[in-house]
Amino acid sequence: MHFRIKQLRSETGEQHALAGTEKISDAELAKRRGEPLLKPKTEQKPADENLFSERNKQIDLVDQLTAEAAKPEA
Repeated sequence: MHFRIKQLRSETGEQHALAGTEKISDAELAKRRGEPLLKPKTEQKPADENLFSERNKQIDLVDQLTAEAAKPEA
């Protein structure tokens, strides 16, 4: 196994550290810890599928307007 080593300058002199182990800001730490919480737990359903009722009971607005436009006027 091969590790990447970074050289860091500190108050006491030069130090060697594994990449990713250097000190980070509080803002960066909060960002890293918060990212997993923002990921969805389940896949999002499409907007036109089974939101409030069964699919066969839902009407498609475009199809309805097309059907109404195609009706012969009496």
